[in-house]
Amino acid sequence: MRLLFLFGCFLAMMSCVAAQEDNAQVTAREDDIQGWDAWLENLRESFIDAGISEQTFDRALGNATPDERVLRLDSEQPEFVRPIWEYLETAVSPQRVSKGREMAARYGDLLARISDEHGVAAEVLVSIWGIETNYGGNKGSLHVPRSLATLAYGSDRHEFGRTQLLSAMHLLEEGVMSSEAMVGSWAGALGHMQFLPSNYQAYGIDYDGDGVRDLSESVADALASAAGFLQAKGWHRGESWGMEVVVPDEFDYGQARSSVRKTGKDWERLGVAGVGGSLPASEGYLLLLAGHRGPVFFVGENFEVLKRYNPSTAYALAVSRLSDCLSDCTELLKSWPVGDEVLSRGEKISLQRGLVAEGYDIGVDGIVGPETRAALRSWQRANGEIADGYPTRSLLQRLNGK
Repeated sequence: MRLLFLFGCFLAMMSCVAAQEDNAQVTAREDDIQGWDAWLENLRESFIDAGISEQTFDRALGNATPDERVLRLDSEQPEFVRPIWEYLETAVSPQRVSKGREMAARYGDLLARISDEHGVAAEVLVSIWGIETNYGGNKGSLHVPRSLATLAYGSDRHEFGRTQLLSAMHLLEEGVMSSEAMVGSWAGALGHMQFLPSNYQAYGIDYDGDGVRDLSESVADALASAAGFLQAKGWHRGESWGMEVVVPDEFDYGQARSSVRKTGKDWERLGVAGVGGSLPASEGYLLLLAGHRGPVFFVGENFEVLKRYNPSTAYALAVSRLSDCLSDCTELLKSWPVGDEVLSRGEKISLQRGLVAEGYDIGVDGIVGPETRAALRSWQRANGEIADGYPTRSLLQRLNGK
């Protein structure tokens, strides 16, 4: 009986705690809504000043509330949080390759015309299509104005959200689409090729000649718009993205960074060899995503243009690898170190603090950028290790003396 009594008290206590938490969440939610309403009213006034009508704004956001899914997805982008090998396994899956070949054949004539006009290879356009929406099968289902307003209100990317929201409102104002039809990704991307509203405004093309720039339903408009975007961003006609390379045993991995650019011949003089052929004559840099134990790539200017479509290096590599696989899907010569665990943000902060304690003047923000990698290479070199600047859990433990 005593046990039952204690258990009952425990349940009562937990119910009380749960009720308190629920009340706190309700209060916080009400505060958020109140803050949102005031913020949204200020946004409405500034957008009206920018040329958006009251009717357009109210139809899109009049009864909107913040979308918590958007904030969650913003922190879980797969190309930024998953190990590169896991991301590529999904992005360049056999199913996606097979479907891509099917779509390349189905739209062969259209792709040939677009490629001839804009200089972008058909395989590249099909690859972007596949990775962005699985060839139109997943264009997103979230209301874009609400998603962008949520980012503008409650995320670290508030300026991005506000800028893209204004562009989305201009598209609505111009009658390009209705508010109800403006659905897409959590980040506000639209249509087959997932164009941000600002890019839709600037690069959207009515390629099928029906008088509407319809990047959501018209495959022709969507593919041509993507080709025009890449061309405008500097795509080099006839050049590849790059290739896998092999480096000599005593290679200085400090040269494997985007700021060190050489022609293919100059890299070859340093002992770098292309896998399956000679390096391109054009300039490029060496891409090292998983340290000296993983693959190394020579990447050129077209790879950088892909990063203007999406700033993720993993994304650009996925598009590049898929485009190759649409014609000849050869395995990488060097395997990924799949046993490595990607460091959490907290572990990256711990790594940076360890480097600061060793005397390196770097920031502590949980982002392993060029500054942190340079310090890490210096520490590795001073401690007799291969200086590739690749952060692993075992390296973190050694740095912290464990």
